[in-house]
Amino acid sequence: FVQQIVNFRTDARGQAYRPNMANFAKEMTIEQTMEIANYYASLPVEALVDVVESEMVPRTFVGPRDITAVHPDGGEEQLGERIIEITKTPSAPYTNGEVAFTAYVPIGSVAEGRELAERGLGRTVSCGLCHGADLQGNGDIPGIAGRSPLHNARQLMEYRNGMRAGDSAQPMIGVSENLTDAEIIAISAYVASLPPI
Repeated sequence: FVQQIVNFRTDARGQAYRPNMANFAKEMTIEQTMEIANYYASLPVEALVDVVESEMVPRTFVGPRDITAVHPDGGEEQLGERIIEITKTPSAPYTNGEVAFTAYVPIGSVAEGRELAERGLGRTVSCGLCHGADLQGNGDIPGIAGRSPLHNARQLMEYRNGMRAGDSAQPMIGVSENLTDAEIIAISAYVASLPPI
């Protein structure tokens, strides 16, 4: 957390990258940054996402607080080559101690993602080399197991597309540069399916 705030504050993540977050970070003192980091570190790590492979998904809409939810009129649509992450409770998306989201991913994604994450298959390198054998983090390198597949996919695409900068981004740029969108979705689905602790 502290490193990311420093990266935003110094524009190491790129000046066009999340300008609102950069402005927010520049207003924070070191003391405030440390207080927030310590608070986040004190929170228990919980599984928040169920990963479900499917061809069809509920029709969705963007609800309160920009959270994707099932459309009130119902219906289904083809998933295609994407991840749809839906809150289980739109009015209170983060429930205490319960899985709060369902992430729909293409059929076969978890198995394909496991192969890519564990072996690289000439497309990337094993995630465990840096993120730890259980993908729960290694020193300053964050844990990725059980995290939102949308978050992980977005991060990988931003590394691949040159949107992320800074020293901490450099290793991930090489890791992601040869991955297709479908491979990024598969890796993100697999990683999200793992327990976070």
